[in-house]
Amino acid sequence: IQMLYQRHGNFQGRCQLVWLGAHNGYQFHTDPHTPNRYHVPIVTNKDCYWLFKDAVDVYKLHMPADGRAWYFDPVNIKHTVHNGSNTSRLHLLLTSAV
Repeated sequence: IQMLYQRHGNFQGRCQLVWLGAHNGYQFHTDPHTPNRYHVPIVTNKDCYWLFKDAVDVYKLHMPADGRAWYFDPVNIKHTVHNGSNTSRLHLLLTSAV
């Protein structure tokens, strides 16, 4: 949270717990309404991963639950998440439009 304040001043937005059940995922998408989005993995495993797509390739990334806040550009980067495990995944999501 302190890193967010250092980067954005008084971070104002919403905080959500995002739960993704076992063997679930989303379609590739962008989030044009939320330019600042941070993910803090709380419960995850190596079979939970992100996919990022550009014009040529798809990139895979696992975000471990190690206390880090992960940021990427959700407006311009097509992305999705996949949970290929038998357990659910939980992220803390911090979002601000400014």
